[in-house]
Amino acid sequence: DILITKGTTAKEILNAESGLEDIAAMHITDILKNDAAVAKIKKIMLLDLLKEIDSPGKDPTIGVIEVVKKEEKLLIKDMKVQGTAVFKKDKLMGWLNPIETRGLLFVEDKVKSGIINIPNPLDKNKKVAIEMIRSRGKTNVQLKEDKLVLSIEVEEEGNIGEQQGNEDLTTPEMVKKLEEEIEEAIEKEIRDVVELAQKKYKCDIFGFGEIVHKKHLNYWKQVKDNWNEEFSHIPVEIKVTSRIRRSGLIKNPTKPK
Repeated sequence: DILITKGTTAKEILNAESGLEDIAAMHITDILKNDAAVAKIKKIMLLDLLKEIDSPGKDPTIGVIEVVKKEEKLLIKDMKVQGTAVFKKDKLMGWLNPIETRGLLFVEDKVKSGIINIPNPLDKNKKVAIEMIRSRGKTNVQLKEDKLVLSIEVEEEGNIGEQQGNEDLTTPEMVKKLEEEIEEAIEKEIRDVVELAQKKYKCDIFGFGEIVHKKHLNYWKQVKDNWNEEFSHIPVEIKVTSRIRRSGLIKNPTKPK
């Protein structure tokens, strides 16, 4: 596994004390696995990173480890293993926070679980927690009249895990509204990271260029030397479909007497 240190050095991280493991790296690996499982960090191994660096049409992204509390003695528990570093080939361009990271992971088909908090359809001041149980992300490129069309499709399934308020959200009408709220929330996460990649970093971290290279080689030959600039100006279509399988609750919320 490869991580980028933020605000400190690799040496300082690896010399930190664990309290749980004899080797700090083993403790960090456990944290990385847990946070990757709920889509808070981009988990990548050395071989895959080398492929991304060498890939025509995809810029690398790497998970981040950061010290959040600096005492005289550095401990692993005082670090967070979340977020993503954005590179243009081997040059660090900037950072994605955990929510932006999840937007990226939706596109990369690497979100397998996690919690999405959405407004309660019957009271926008209250929240509903949706437990994601599976997700599927797919990117595609089409060439129409010599113009590229980039698209992202995400399908997500989840359960109602928790809700604020005592309304019944398990009726077909309410489930439909919840699904629409989830679709809107996921689409926003993806849209935000797409705009960051295109406008701020000008890096194709999604691998659209790889698809152009494979499917439209003649076009790729025309744009490959300036692909990131080309990518930054192409509209990206995003479609999200959500489905709530079951409530996840034992019964409807009880109204207090």
